[in-house]
Amino acid sequence: MHGGLEVSDENGAISDPDIVMALVGNKANLHENREVPVQRTNGMFFIETSAKTVDNINQLFEEIAKRLPRPS
Repeated sequence: MHGGLEVSDENGAISDPDIVMALVGNKANLHENREVPVQRTNGMFFIETSAKTVDNINQLFEEIAKRLPRPS
C-alpha cells in the first residue's frame, strides 16, 4: 500500500449504516515504518494495534462493539 488507501463500494455495503468499517494498522510498535498516514483513512474508524505487545487489541473490539447498531 504505497501512496494511499482506496475503498471499494461494489455492493453498496459501505453506505449501509449497519456496517462498521474499521481500518486496523498492525505493528504499532514499529511506528517509524508507517506506510499509511492517519490522514488517509477516508473517514473510517482507525486504530493501530500490536500483536507483539497486545497494545489496543481490547480497545479495537470495544470500539467496534460501541459502533454496532442496537436492536430497536
